[in-house]
Amino acid sequence: MSLPVQLPDNQSFENFTAGDNELVLRYLHELAVVKGFSSTFVSGAQDSGKTHLLSALCGQFESAMFIDCNTLDGLHPLMLEGLECSELICFDNIDALKGSIEWQTAVFDLFNRSKENDACHLVFSSDTAAAQLNFELPDLKSRLQWGMSFHLKPLSDSQRHEFLVTRALQRGLDMPPEVARFLLTRGKRDMTSLVSILDKLDSLSLQQQRRLTIPFVKQILG
Repeated sequence: MSLPVQLPDNQSFENFTAGDNELVLRYLHELAVVKGFSSTFVSGAQDSGKTHLLSALCGQFESAMFIDCNTLDGLHPLMLEGLECSELICFDNIDALKGSIEWQTAVFDLFNRSKENDACHLVFSSDTAAAQLNFELPDLKSRLQWGMSFHLKPLSDSQRHEFLVTRALQRGLDMPPEVARFLLTRGKRDMTSLVSILDKLDSLSLQQQRRLTIPFVKQILG
C-alpha cells in the first residue's frame, strides 16, 4: 500500500533559514554519510521548520520514507511492515499518534526491527519533547528518548527579515529592507504565511512587471 505523501520539491537544507538552529541543521545534513542505526528526535513549535528539515533530509537518501502522522486516519499500521529495510524513515508529527495504541505499537515494533537490522536511520518530529508525549504505550515513549534530541528555536525578528530578503532573492526578486520590515509589521509573521505572501508577490510582480515596493505590497495585501 502506498503512503499518502507528496513531498514539496522546494524544501532543502540550502533554503532553510537556520537562525539559532545551526547544530541540528548540520547534524541532519551529515546523517546521510553515517552508517548503521540511529534515532533522532526533533521538537519545536508549529511552523518552526520541522517538516522542512525532514523533507530536506529525505532528499539526501536513495531509500527514504516520509510519514506524516496527521494523515494516517483510515490507514492500517500493517503498512509499516518491512520498512526497516529503508535507509531512512521520517515520522513527522509523531505526537498525532496519541490515542491510537495500534499505531504506537506498530511504530515501537518498527523501531526494534530497525535497531536489530542496524541499517536504518529513524527521525521523529513533534511539537513537544519526547519526554512530554502523552502516549498510552510507555515503551514507545521510552524508545523515542534514545539517541539524539534537538529542539528548534523560533526565528528572531532580524532572522525573519533575513529570511524574507534571502528567499526573495532566490526567486529572482529584489526585496528592499523596508519592504521586508513592512511585511513583518503589517502582516502575519508565521513562516507559512510569509512563504505564501512571497508566492503571491512573486507571481503578481511578474505578471504586472512591478518592483517590490511598499505601495505595491499594500495593493496586493489589500
